[in-house]
Amino acid sequence: MALASISLRGFRNLEPTIVGFAEGSNYLFGPNGAGKTNLLEAIHYLATGRSFRRCPDSDLLGFGRDVLIVSGTDESGATAEIRFDGREKRILRNNIPVEKLSEYFGWLPVVVLLLEDIELVCGAPGIRRNFLDMALAKADRRTSTDYADGQRVEHQPKPEGRRQSAEGRMPEPDSHHQDTKTQRSGEEQAEERAKSEARSQRLEVRSEEGEGAEAEAGGQKLEARSEAGEQAKSEAKSQKPKAKSEEQSYITLMGEYRRAVHQYNRLLERSAVSGGRSAEELIAWEEEVVRAGVPVYEARLDKVGGLLENAAKHYQRLAGHGAVFSYRSSILPAGTRSEIVGGGSSQAKTEDSPPERSARGTVPVFASAEELAGAFRQRLATTRERARALRHALVGPHRDDLRITRGERELRKFGSVGEQRLAGIALRLAEADMILSAGRQRPVFLLDEVASELDEERSRMVLEMVAERGQMVYAAARRTVRPQVKSQSAKGKMQNGGQDETLAVRDSASALDHLTTGALEHFSGKEFHVEAGKVSEVS
Repeated sequence: MALASISLRGFRNLEPTIVGFAEGSNYLFGPNGAGKTNLLEAIHYLATGRSFRRCPDSDLLGFGRDVLIVSGTDESGATAEIRFDGREKRILRNNIPVEKLSEYFGWLPVVVLLLEDIELVCGAPGIRRNFLDMALAKADRRTSTDYADGQRVEHQPKPEGRRQSAEGRMPEPDSHHQDTKTQRSGEEQAEERAKSEARSQRLEVRSEEGEGAEAEAGGQKLEARSEAGEQAKSEAKSQKPKAKSEEQSYITLMGEYRRAVHQYNRLLERSAVSGGRSAEELIAWEEEVVRAGVPVYEARLDKVGGLLENAAKHYQRLAGHGAVFSYRSSILPAGTRSEIVGGGSSQAKTEDSPPERSARGTVPVFASAEELAGAFRQRLATTRERARALRHALVGPHRDDLRITRGERELRKFGSVGEQRLAGIALRLAEADMILSAGRQRPVFLLDEVASELDEERSRMVLEMVAERGQMVYAAARRTVRPQVKSQSAKGKMQNGGQDETLAVRDSASALDHLTTGALEHFSGKEFHVEAGKVSEVS
């Protein structure tokens, strides 16, 4: 489902405007600092309720502006609107108030391709975990709620006892947004921004206030049981690992798991400080971590194989050689058996054995939820003393990683910048494939100079692969004169004395964005000029 239009007021440096988009390709050109990336950010904000820059809403409110309003319409006529006045945030879908972020997130799937995506390959493990969690949330049809015909249609049952926000207002996420019910001073907002930077590797999408209250109450009960020592251990172990639920979204599962890990870490901290906590108490909470973590693992392993397989195929197409994309689980030691899911084959191997030359994706193999839970429980036990010393859990979904290798070397350490960049693009394209395979609508791709460091042939390939999968909004600092086509050749060439000749005029700055000379010529669509916060369509 394409984004038909977006209306902006008070968003960063952008002037109040309404922008209508083409269903296919859209191009934003203008000087640095003009507001092109801000427009991409506004689209992402409208689609997800948050910025891809991982900043609080207060940073999005333009200087001297009293309110931020971003609204839009998709090609079916469905509408969405977000208002933020510096204190409170209100979200509407088809003029109906949205209560929780999980009911809004994913209504318009977006995939962002940035130059910074190289960090997906060479950055910290938390960046890759966040990418995986966000991709799974976008592809999960249970994430969002439909708001159609003036009625609210649930994708998943609403847990009893969940407290709704007053007047249908959506509480802000814990990680990166300020409390919308309390006005903050400038100093407090600055402090929160600093905290948000430190926690940027955490999954942004969180379950809301009611679920948190329930989990906290549940945690207190379990901790009270653990005071009884062996009795708590027996009660916790008697609970079977939670099976993957068709009624719970990935966001909800991750929220429950993170709360369990948080409580476990608090117990580890108190144990390290006082030394008074017994092993039985830790074991009791380890069982709770396992109970909440198994469904997360099941949800991940159900989808990550296809994600890695597609990423490997995209990388091979772009780079001209293969690579192995692997999911490395912290609950399994090195050498554990894995399944090859890429390249059209499936077989067992050890992670330490030399990987194949062709494109592959690997994921861990578990025969059942019980086997998975057993491996998880064993790793928690073997790392318990070290976790107590370090005061945090060392294994689980929150410690896993994606690994990309070529030959016997990791691209993260030994790959060229070009290989790392292409691997990052491959992961983003695989994210879009996962959204499509889950039956979601075609995503909106937001590209910010992503092809400016690629050669023209690979730039064209990236754009073709994007155009095949969804709507595109591409931003670049400069554009050059498009090729003058005097023949029917689709590649902008003409016959001249029996030889092909490209008729293109380039300016002196064309090296900054060669993409606009050749690759863009094959993609029709709308073009916009952005300068000093003003967006105007080029006729």
